[in-house]
Amino acid sequence: MADKALPIIFLNLSGEMIYVIQQRLEAQNISEDKSRKVIQDIISTMLNDQFIKELFEPQHMYSRSAMQSVFEKLVHSSIMRLNNNSMSKLYDLMLMVFKYQVINCENSEQILLVTLNHMDAIKNCAKPYPELKAKVKNVYSLLISNYKDMSHDDYECLYKCIELFLQDLNIRVSVLLKSLVFSYRLGR
Repeated sequence: MADKALPIIFLNLSGEMIYVIQQRLEAQNISEDKSRKVIQDIISTMLNDQFIKELFEPQHMYSRSAMQSVFEKLVHSSIMRLNNNSMSKLYDLMLMVFKYQVINCENSEQILLVTLNHMDAIKNCAKPYPELKAKVKNVYSLLISNYKDMSHDDYECLYKCIELFLQDLNIRVSVLLKSLVFSYRLGR
């Protein structure tokens, strides 16, 4: 099941990233048009058909630094720009919130529910865009077809792989949240 961990980790971190970026855009009074454009561009890139197809192919897990590079490219696929410090803080926050959610799963099967919750949040962001709604629906289908019939032992193995990815993370989120000031530069 180690070869099935990547989509779960990626989609959960993506959901967290979208949430944090939305909150920061709102807090910084970025215009609604630009905010929508940023979120639309990120979701469109994140759910690119070819990328999703490759994501769901059995493969080894990325390292945390390789995963961070993927998210840097995702963020910068929009008109938004983050400096290195802001990107690191964003990624650390994404990891710690996801780790908190994983730790609070009552059983290993709940990791699929956590992932579907993140997809629900992404679906809400995609509502105004029919092409994005179709992409979200495709990912839902892939999640269900790939994970719903897994045995308890397979879920346990998947959960352990996710724990391994998240191990040794001891970032103080409260300090991170207090100092979380992104330097956005909108416009290409």
